[in-house]
Amino acid sequence: GIAAIVTIFNILIWDTSRISALERLEIFLSGGIYVPALLLAVSRVKEDVAKFARLVVEYVLLILTGVAFLIIYLYILKLIISLSLPSNEVFDILAALFIGGRPVWTMAMHFDDQLPGKIAAKMPYLFAPFIVLQIICVSIRIGEYGMTTKRYLGCVLILFEILYIILVAIKKRKYVEMALPLLCILLLVGVMVPGINVFAMTTHWQGQRLQNELKQVEIENLSE
Repeated sequence: GIAAIVTIFNILIWDTSRISALERLEIFLSGGIYVPALLLAVSRVKEDVAKFARLVVEYVLLILTGVAFLIIYLYILKLIISLSLPSNEVFDILAALFIGGRPVWTMAMHFDDQLPGKIAAKMPYLFAPFIVLQIICVSIRIGEYGMTTKRYLGCVLILFEILYIILVAIKKRKYVEMALPLLCILLLVGVMVPGINVFAMTTHWQGQRLQNELKQVEIENLSE
């Protein structure tokens, strides 16, 4: 988890490889935390496993997810200040953050009697600005290079993220269990429905792009 956070920070904010930040963190975690925790676990094998799992979710996974959120918000601020467009890697990072983070904050939401649970309940809404960033990334790539299978699946993921946040907002997550069936429906539509499935859309976009390039070549030949 720490390695993933450092990698995201390196890509989006500042390259820390010059100060060997990742290696230093790995040494610290191995010697300062992992080994003592392993010895403690061996000496207290009768501890409640459920309690341990809750601690992992609340104080490890949720914190790592929160740090990733903070880095993305810093990146958005960097884009605003520099008036620049997001890099190619941003969409993949945000997609991984949603796919990996959603189970974490969903589990932590069940502990709504404590601060971690309350923070987890806000995370779907905090993710909403990231969807705008994803839309910008996909729109730029489609505008420049046309629709591909990966970009089509990216559009499906964005639609699912929007619908998921809506489900979370309705009546205090009463219908959030519908998220998985909804994703299955979106995938079925993307594969089976004529005219808008991934095969039809990618073929149409790439065909249009090829026709435009041929027309451009013909115009250049005529001008010569």
